[in-house]
Amino acid sequence: MAYTSATRAQFRALVRNQLGNGGLATAFWRDDELNQIIQEALRFYNLLTAFWKIRATLTTTANTSWYSTPGIITSNMRVSFNGFPMTPASVYDLDFGRSGWESETTASGGDVPTRPQMFVIGGLNKVGIWPADAAGNNGLVLDGIAVTPILTSDASLVDLGQEDMNSLLDLCQHIAAFKEGSVEFKNSMTSFKDFLQAAGERNGILKQCTTYRRWLGLDKGRQSRPLKIAEGVGAR
Repeated sequence: MAYTSATRAQFRALVRNQLGNGGLATAFWRDDELNQIIQEALRFYNLLTAFWKIRATLTTTANTSWYSTPGIITSNMRVSFNGFPMTPASVYDLDFGRSGWESETTASGGDVPTRPQMFVIGGLNKVGIWPADAAGNNGLVLDGIAVTPILTSDASLVDLGQEDMNSLLDLCQHIAAFKEGSVEFKNSMTSFKDFLQAAGERNGILKQCTTYRRWLGLDKGRQSRPLKIAEGVGAR
């Protein structure tokens, strides 16, 4: 899939073409409205697919369990210590499975590993490691989802593949149709479902999400079946 750079002005022209109706689309949707629709579509696409990714490197501090992540990362996906991949865990698992984990370091001895083995997400800008690096001055590499590009002017560029652009145009059409309402918005649900299916192909994990499946109506058959009534026990 070839990637290309499109300016916000070019992107907006494609959206107008998707909306059709010739001059009516120009009169009905102002440029600033379409600019906001484009930005919303980009953010939603990044949310569902983690399309924009980034890598950041931190230097560990001796006996420190928690680190602030750079603002350019909105969610951590992978963490490695000096090139060794770390295992993801949850704060809950460590709090209840290993009380006092935040005070353990690679120099604690016993059953505590001699290098950090696990990482946990403590918030949008916090990542924790276990055990803490006793020596410090080592490399902690974070791979995460990057902040969605913000197109601040008509000359701002965004890099997308053709398939991604087609999906985003479907989403833009659906969002724009909300202003029209009534039948037009209802008919745009087809475009929205096409977008969701494309997002699911980009991110396979998304297909297991209950909300995603409900949007596409994948569980409608199961939900429409009547609940089974438990039969009584004993003589009839």
